[in-house]
Parts: sequence; structure tokens; C-alpha cells
Amino acid sequence: MTRHPAAHRTHAHAAAPDDVVVSKVVELSEWARRNSRAVLIGLVLLAVAGAAAIYYVNYRADMRQRAAVELLEVRQTVASGDLNATVTALAEFIGRFDGTPAADEARLLLAQLHLAQGNAAQAADVVRPVAEGDDPLVSTSAGLLMAGAYEAAGQPDQAERAYLRVAEEAELEFQQREALEDAARIRVDRGDRAGAVELYDRLIGMTEEGSPDRDVYEMRRTEITAAGS
Repeated sequence: MTRHPAAHRTHAHAAAPDDVVVSKVVELSEWARRNSRAVLIGLVLLAVAGAAAIYYVNYRADMRQRAAVELLEVRQTVASGDLNATVTALAEFIGRFDGTPAADEARLLLAQLHLAQGNAAQAADVVRPVAEGDDPLVSTSAGLLMAGAYEAAGQPDQAERAYLRVAEEAELEFQQREALEDAARIRVDRGDRAGAVELYDRLIGMTEEGSPDRDVYEMRRTEITAAGS
């Protein structure tokens, strides 16, 4: 029986992909043979990069561990009650281990000590990197501390912005509400009653009807509105 003219062509096309794969493999092998030096250098560089990455990870882990241990020693200085020596020890510790969780904790301690000594502006500067960090649990505590430092330093604009940032980024509702209450208080002190009412409206919306907290927020909102009429 006579075969259809297209039969051979169909078979040839079906085999073509295999031929292409084989051809590409041969071409790649030939290229690797001609460029063996470049391939070897590339493999060496890849190995070096991998070793460097492993070293860096191990170094960071070791640094964090050493920082945690040495922070315990610094805490003994805190317990001694010598504020000046403690401030110096914490500042040196932060300089050595900045970027570690222990250093973040040291910044919180140092900011609190600066506040206790009446150095509110320094407290805000010290704790700012932690307040602007990526860990929401630590950054929230740092943000509230920084906002309080700004208030103590007589910088209500910065304090309000810091409180509002905490209100937006904090994961826990009680921290959000605390920040909103403080921001509303600052607005009242500055005579921005409409802005304070706006924040109390947010607080009212966050609490259940009939709850004691909601009653307090509604009472304060009423007082602010009445004072402005």
C-alpha cells in the first residue's frame, strides 16, 4: 500500500526535539571543554562565596551569643546603682554589638537611664534605631519610650508622630490604644480639639459597647467637644 506523503514528514518532526536536545548537550560540552579555565574559576568563586556566606552566618550567631552573655555582666553594673558607670558601660556595649538583639535591649536600658538623668533628647536619639526596627514587639516598646522622651524634651510634634506610628504598627491592641490616648492628649494640650476628637472616635470604634474603656473614651470626647463650643 502506498504511504501517505506526509507520513515521513510527521515522523521526522516528532524526532526533531530529541535531536535538538542532543545537539545542545554536545554544544555545551564543547563550550565547557574550550572554556575549561573559565568554568574552573567560576566554580572556585562559587565555592568561595558559599564558604563566605556560611562564615558570616556562623559569625553573626557567635556574635549574638557573646552579646547576650556580656549583657548579663553589664546588667550587674546597672544593679550597682552607679548611673554614670552604667551609662558608659551600656554605650560601649552598644558600640561593640550594635545590630544584635542584646544591643537593642541595651539601647532601651540606656534610654531609660538618660531619662532618669534628665537627658530626654539623648534618650530619644539612643532608642530611635530600635523604634524604627523591623521587630514589632521590640519596636513598639522602643517607640513608646521614644515618644515619651520627645515629650520630656519639649518636642510635642515628634512625640505625636512617634505615638501615631506605634498606633499603626503595634501588633497588640492595648499598645495601639495606649499610643492613641497619648497622641490625643498631646493634641488637646496643643489646642487641636478636632484632632483629639478624631483619635477618640478611633478609640471608641476599637472597643465594645458598654465596656468601661469605651465609656471613658466617650466621656473624654464629650468633654473635649464641650470645651471647644
